[in-house]
Amino acid sequence: MEPTVQELYKEACELHKEKNYDAVFKLLDELKRLDPTFKRAYYLEAWTWELLGDSERKFRALEKILPLLDFSSPEEKDFAEEILQRIYDTA
Repeated sequence: MEPTVQELYKEACELHKEKNYDAVFKLLDELKRLDPTFKRAYYLEAWTWELLGDSERKFRALEKILPLLDFSSPEEKDFAEEILQRIYDTA
């Protein structure tokens, strides 16, 4: 049985805490294949690139989130603002 998106994300977060970034990227690729609209995957990817000092890849990951955001949703408003701030900080 294939793992769920949530299970993959949880595992990727654990690997991120352990600084096992190669494994994080592999899991995120699988996660995005299963659900290309899972915003948190792109966010974790951007954060990982930020920690590795790669602003260009961080920016590209954050850009992928923008079309997925629902700016009218109160639940996503804070998340959207955080994404936009990170993009602004990268530029």
